[in-house]
Amino acid sequence: MEKILEAAPQITTWKNFPTDTEGVVGFVYLIRNNHPDAIKRFYIGKKQLLKRVKRKPLKGKTRNRISFVDNDVEKYWGSSKELLSDIEKYGIEHFSREVIEVCYSKFHMSFSEIDWQMKCRVLFDDRFFNGIINCRLGVIPKGYVDIERDPVILKL
Repeated sequence: MEKILEAAPQITTWKNFPTDTEGVVGFVYLIRNNHPDAIKRFYIGKKQLLKRVKRKPLKGKTRNRISFVDNDVEKYWGSSKELLSDIEKYGIEHFSREVIEVCYSKFHMSFSEIDWQMKCRVLFDDRFFNGIINCRLGVIPKGYVDIERDPVILKL
């Protein structure tokens, strides 16, 4: 299935993707199934812009080397197996991806994702591919200010 997504030309890009990613850790996104014959379904998730890579220590050293590399955001289509099978079934051109919130910390990203999922009631609504809500939150960062999220703006 991953081979199909990699081999397919990236017809759709991210709608509302930030042009300046300075200080941006990641974003919360919405994927829509736009196929005319399919039931309109959605998926809400989060994606980090950079991923952490751990490498072996240099000769004579003991600490692992940590670096951050691009996370292939352009090729990403979610982690739901049901969503990925629908993409394979209907074709990648019938799906759209949009950024619904840009996040400036991991806490912000995780909290925003779970807040959007709860407000859209993704576990109770059959229109959503989301089958699980999994979240791990730590201490609220200093200076973090939460915003009000309204599912009406998503036009589901």
